[in-house]
Amino acid sequence: MLNNHDEILRDISRTFPKLKEFQINENQNKMIEILFKISYALPNVGYCQGMNYLVGIFLYALDFNVEQVYSSVMSILINWEYQEIYNKGLIKLREMCFVFNELIKEYLPEIYDNIFNNKENEIEITSELFAIQWFLTLFTYDIADTEYAINSILILDNIIIHDPSKNFNITVYKIALSLLCIIFKDYKFEKFNLNTHILEFVRNRSKEILMNINEIDTLLNMSRDLKVSEYIIQKIYIKYKNLELNTNFNTSNNGFKDEDADQDQDEINIEKEIQKSSMINNIFNNSKFQEFSSSHLLKRYIVISRFEDMDEFPSSFHPYFNI
Repeated sequence: MLNNHDEILRDISRTFPKLKEFQINENQNKMIEILFKISYALPNVGYCQGMNYLVGIFLYALDFNVEQVYSSVMSILINWEYQEIYNKGLIKLREMCFVFNELIKEYLPEIYDNIFNNKENEIEITSELFAIQWFLTLFTYDIADTEYAINSILILDNIIIHDPSKNFNITVYKIALSLLCIIFKDYKFEKFNLNTHILEFVRNRSKEILMNINEIDTLLNMSRDLKVSEYIIQKIYIKYKNLELNTNFNTSNNGFKDEDADQDQDEINIEKEIQKSSMINNIFNNSKFQEFSSSHLLKRYIVISRFEDMDEFPSSFHPYFNI
């Protein structure tokens, strides 16, 4: 989005200010180098605020190894097509927010009806208010200004390694749904709080959850249990595209459309997208990223750095701690 080097330099000092490793000039220069490389390698994307958190958490996880971090982040941006979320016009980001809203309607109907579809609300409340930051930073934003920012590694680890549902960012949606569910678990849906403090409430609860190892364990277990398939995601995706097409069609024509033909075409499009996702996933699995994610990110940092003083590791991580 932004190809301005001043933006990169300005954001460096804001990245994980409570982690001493990010106050070291040498490490800040490494982040600058990686962000510059990404902006040059992807000129249509450039630099977008939020990339600094993604690069930052990889730097911490991979011992500030510039080559490995650059390769890892580029694997996400290219192989997962995640670069589109930072692209001009925010087209991919709007699409993800639409998909997320539809998933809330399907999987969390009580939250949807009381928060997002409540006709008594004095102001319009949409998931974009908080989901945008979740998607742009892969859930690091809400704890980025705390000493618990390192917990973001657990989320990143789940997205990359633990949950095999990488296609079309399914795991990202599953974590977002689970986080939203936990946030509103004991909420009474009071009108006053909804209209005046909803964003503050969500951010504060998200921060509390992501600062707590046991809460993260619950969050990740819940996300793994969610049954969100590629077909569901693609069906919503096609719905979004059709809404866009219909809007453009209706503004320029007064004609009619063959709904049966549209439905057949939708099924064809869904199948094509699922085949495309399989190709992307195969590329990802064969990349170098998979190799040093397992050895460095998972074993070295999550086990040694984060849980060395605990009596036992969170149950969901046991299968991956064979070192």
